[in-house]
Amino acid sequence: MLYALSLTSTAFAMMNFSPVSKTIAEIYMVDDILVNACVLIFLISFIVMNFVTVQALEYSVAKTFKLCAFMIILGAWVRYAAIMMTGNFYLLMIGQGLIAIFQPFLGNAASKVATSWFADDERAIATTIGSLSIPLGCIMGMVTGPFFISDRDKVHHAEGKEHVNSYMMISAIIITIMNVGVLLFFEERPKIYPSKAA
Repeated sequence: MLYALSLTSTAFAMMNFSPVSKTIAEIYMVDDILVNACVLIFLISFIVMNFVTVQALEYSVAKTFKLCAFMIILGAWVRYAAIMMTGNFYLLMIGQGLIAIFQPFLGNAASKVATSWFADDERAIATTIGSLSIPLGCIMGMVTGPFFISDRDKVHHAEGKEHVNSYMMISAIIITIMNVGVLLFFEERPKIYPSKAA
């Protein structure tokens, strides 16, 4: 469950701006492509980091996940601080990039977590839950944006920036809550092995 929450949080961060990308672009007077790059950076990162993640997971799942959780939380708060303090959307991409770099470490681990933590007859459902974390996070990201940012913000930029600041703060809080369990409690393996494969 801790793993699934952490992975869900990365997809949530990935999709934060997608449903309101045109409005965000107008508020910060940037091209739509920059706002849409908030998703693209995750896709590129997955390709680039894919093989590195395998080595890290072979070394230690717990240490890798704890580092990921810390960096994902840091990235969420960097996004908030960058947009709140400077109002510069380009700087927000630093935090977005941090989250994107560490998503593949979690995304590639569903079967490894299932093998280590679940019995043979539970493994398929555990892998399924882990795999569904990304679509669930994407749905969360798509649904939450319009609650904070509306078409009205295209006209009232100052008010729109306040709404984006609030959205980034709430997103950072949600992402922190979703990752703190991994950071504090995730262990390499259960005390009692659930199967011979574990």
